[in-house]
Amino acid sequence: MTDVTRGIFQDGCRFIGLNIGIIKVAAGHVLSAFAFVPQDTGLYRTYGGLQGSFTVVSGYERLWDPTISVMTGRIVTFSGDGTKLASGSANGSMRLWDGQTGAELAVLRGHTGYINSAMFSPDGARLASGSDDKTVRLWDCQTGAELIVLQGHTDRVHLLAFSPDGTKLVSASKGGTMRLWDGQTGAKFFILQEYSGWTTWVNSVAFSPDSTKLASASNDGTVRLWDGQTGSEIAVLRGHSSSVNSVVFSQDGRKLASGSDDGTVRLWNSQTGAEVTVLRGHSKSVNTVVFLQCHAKLASASSDQTMRVWDAQTGANISVLKGNWFTVVVSPDGTKLASRSDAPTVRLWDSQTGAEITVLHGHSGWLNSVMFSPDSTKLVSASNDETVRLWDVQTPTRTPVFRGTKIHSMVFSPDGTKLAFSSDTLRLWDGQTGAEIALLYGNSACINPLMFSSDGTKFASAYSDGIVRLWDAQTAAEVLRGPRLIGKAYSVAISPDGRKLASVIDGGYVGLWGPTDTKVAVLQGHSDWVIAVSFSPNGTKLATASRDRTVRLWNGQTGAEIAVLIGHSDWVCSVVFSPDGNKLASTSFDKTARLWDVQTGATIASCPGLPFAAFTLDSSRLISLYEHHIYQVDTTTGDTLSIPLGLITYPPIEGVQVPNLNLWVIRVDRKQRPLNTGLLVVKFDKDGVLRFRPLCWFPPDLTATSLAVSSLSRIAVGYQNGRVLLLDVDFSSLL
Repeated sequence: MTDVTRGIFQDGCRFIGLNIGIIKVAAGHVLSAFAFVPQDTGLYRTYGGLQGSFTVVSGYERLWDPTISVMTGRIVTFSGDGTKLASGSANGSMRLWDGQTGAELAVLRGHTGYINSAMFSPDGARLASGSDDKTVRLWDCQTGAELIVLQGHTDRVHLLAFSPDGTKLVSASKGGTMRLWDGQTGAKFFILQEYSGWTTWVNSVAFSPDSTKLASASNDGTVRLWDGQTGSEIAVLRGHSSSVNSVVFSQDGRKLASGSDDGTVRLWNSQTGAEVTVLRGHSKSVNTVVFLQCHAKLASASSDQTMRVWDAQTGANISVLKGNWFTVVVSPDGTKLASRSDAPTVRLWDSQTGAEITVLHGHSGWLNSVMFSPDSTKLVSASNDETVRLWDVQTPTRTPVFRGTKIHSMVFSPDGTKLAFSSDTLRLWDGQTGAEIALLYGNSACINPLMFSSDGTKFASAYSDGIVRLWDAQTAAEVLRGPRLIGKAYSVAISPDGRKLASVIDGGYVGLWGPTDTKVAVLQGHSDWVIAVSFSPNGTKLATASRDRTVRLWNGQTGAEIAVLIGHSDWVCSVVFSPDGNKLASTSFDKTARLWDVQTGATIASCPGLPFAAFTLDSSRLISLYEHHIYQVDTTTGDTLSIPLGLITYPPIEGVQVPNLNLWVIRVDRKQRPLNTGLLVVKFDKDGVLRFRPLCWFPPDLTATSLAVSSLSRIAVGYQNGRVLLLDVDFSSLL
């Protein structure tokens, strides 16, 4: 096998591992996934153009993401030899996975509530799981069979730990009790003793390396030592003034460390229970403590967003690492640290220098657990987004792609040369290459949507401080700051001639103003929040959609109310004028799209539709989507034609028209893994026939949140994790 062939084979294994869920559910979708393979790999160079209709211009990875596999679960643990992973889900199911590839091995069913904790026995033969259903279950790791159900807890079981010799299993529940069980023979499991000395629940448990002692930490501010064989209480360690969150033995078993909400770390003599020293420096809760380098050093992670490294002998503070710390784990070889926080990321650090190695992106929810493999080459993380990720922590450092926070809004300039988008900041990119032109800041977070003027020279952004800002698209300079209105500005629209701006404000108000106006016209009439606003093509009228279930028409110059359009039975979420300005379409959470006559305010037709409705270029047809159908409405007669989408059974979330074409790009969302978000293309032919086809399905780690389409064959997609992809699409080849 040549090096090239071997490289393609290794890339292929990585590709299959990341997309195995899609392959099982719908193998045909995998073709589009080849476009998202890292571009500096043999697999991409050989097969990257296989699907043919688009390429990734910007936002791609050059080398493999550290992600090896994406699995299901909200908590996770490695077996002692690293060959298996176990994950637990909110629905009570457990799963066994291959620890090297992430391939699913077995589904373990029995629990009826959330899985809160799981742990392999030291020999890897058994798996213990604790649940909201108040039980502990023991499983055979070879067959996946349930061995026994351990009952007795009166509240949810949230902590489990096997003793290092595998003879004991400890479980702790929210009810403040801890039970010690025989950990070897499943058939003979029994309760050795039940502890109820706490007034609140147990936060952490740890066995000594020789299995002779057990330590527990509680919300009552105490650490307790127990005999690991008999279960009798040895000592109560008092000193902390608040809840104790973490407890751990040193590798030689002589010391015990604890971290507390009182901001201190305390070292104890594990033989006598005497306090050795108090380590002070953190300004907030200490969430995790771990020993480093064979008990010579101690690390503590705190809610003050620092990790401190201490000399475990003298108690001296050696270093302070600043970052978004919450909890920390150390790799078995002692070379790396992994931290998790309230962000959906894992950060890797060099334990010797304190330097940050990399940030692992992919999760969309906060993390519940992080753990290194026994050989320190892999890391596994579990999140409340119900995914488990297996990472290669030896992957070379990659050229980072742009990432921020969730992308709220994206829009291309009319000529397609610029792309503006908002997350926690406002950015302007080259619409063809994805190169950043400018990073724009306001006084507060941007609120979607953004909008370009019809000539493309300016674009507007709405902010939560109630101000609308107008920017020069060439220089990226702020050219106008609108008047401060009471409340947050949630949306903005620019009239076609650029002389008026309309901004949606808290409480059902719309501000109408122009660059030279000295007074803002406040459009009052809606009795609940306004959700959307749109100018007519000639700018003489303005339409608003509201939670009060009405659409209102206003004079686009003076703000005077023209008509109230009543018909929807739930919130109205969008409004759009036909290109000739004679018709208006609205969609509502009542799951209908309504077609209105702008002159009379009368309803012409109503059909299923949410959240997308659009007109053809000649205004002769209204196109709407709902669930598994496309609806075509004749705007003159109101006649409606329903067209099933066939095998495409994913609900539409957002639709954008390709400028100057009767072609729409639709973002669909299955909301179930392994398939999550993708793009569908709909075209209205000259012969009056609607046609559609899937464009692509995004990899499991990319959950789309916004969409924009340019006149220059570009599609921009923004994601939950802050990533932005720019696609070059051959629209002519699609239909």
